[in-house]
Amino acid sequence: MTAFAESVSFTGLDGQVLKGDFLPGTVSSNVVIMLHMKGRTHQDLGFFADKLNQKHFAVLSYDMRGHGESLVERDGKIIFWDDLNRTDYQMLASDLQRAVSFVQSRVSTASKIYLLGTDLGATVILDFLSQAPTENQYHAILISPGLDYGELDINKEKLDKLKGRDLLLVSGRDDGYSFFSCQYLIEHLNLKSNQHKFVWSARHGSALLFEDPNLVNWLIQFLQKKGKS
Repeated sequence: MTAFAESVSFTGLDGQVLKGDFLPGTVSSNVVIMLHMKGRTHQDLGFFADKLNQKHFAVLSYDMRGHGESLVERDGKIIFWDDLNRTDYQMLASDLQRAVSFVQSRVSTASKIYLLGTDLGATVILDFLSQAPTENQYHAILISPGLDYGELDINKEKLDKLKGRDLLLVSGRDDGYSFFSCQYLIEHLNLKSNQHKFVWSARHGSALLFEDPNLVNWLIQFLQKKGKS
């Protein structure tokens, strides 16, 4: 991420400190909140954040709890991502709500908030949207999503609450589980053809973006068009 990024922090509902980078846009910027893959950090998406910021989007990318600089301390020990428990995973959606509140405090004139997640980050967004009031019109881009991460799953009850949400699904056609998850979401949420983008690749999450600059440019153009609509 560029030197223009501001190191920021905010707290989850339980006081967990979450750290990341914020790239301010123009006065009237729309905002993109980025969530990374399981076992990775927000730096994975730094190159994409820079490109979006160059197109005048404000961008917040942060380390989810137990990842990167968002360290979890419990009983005097540091808990890393591979030792998070079910309660930790259930808190990821409320952490995202705190991220939304953070960007709203920084860009009060933003007309639209986009949620962009890869891998686990995409699943956290689905979990968040299943709990968010329907009048909150978030726009979500889900790259290599999965329906079940063991301690965090998108069950039928949550799926029913996702109907009508503004989603864009992105996956490689040879990325088995994510492609299957996308097909399942398309069927059960009755998504339209303009709500998914599949490319011929077995790459997953941020690796799919690294591999395919054309996909990155397509996503930027997609967001720009959304911002004008």
